[in-house]
Amino acid sequence: MLLIMPYQKSGTPKGFSYGDVSELKEDVQQIIAGIRAFNLDVLIIDSYNVTKEFFLELKPHVKKLCYIDDVNRFPYPVDILINGNITGTTLNYTKYSDDQIMLLGLKYNLIRDEFKGLPERKITRM
Repeated sequence: MLLIMPYQKSGTPKGFSYGDVSELKEDVQQIIAGIRAFNLDVLIIDSYNVTKEFFLELKPHVKKLCYIDDVNRFPYPVDILINGNITGTTLNYTKYSDDQIMLLGLKYNLIRDEFKGLPERKITRM
């Protein structure tokens, strides 16, 4: 499996930048080339710079299209949607299709091993 994240051009202002249509079209072509070059079955996208059309262009090229999200901007046309944040279950996601899998909430948080199983910290209030 290969994780491909659409890039943001330099000079992007701080904060969220969803890019423009021409950037997404370039990204789609580069990602499709990567799918073909590596013969991918699963593609995971982790970017704010996405649109419904972006996903619809990628979907026919992989068996499973996954998206890591935390804002719920629109119903995502992907096979698997992941939001492992504490708010994942409260964002009122709408399934794009009946067979879409939604992995929502802390149970699905993508956390590095070095942060797992840490002892509970005692916080002293002043």
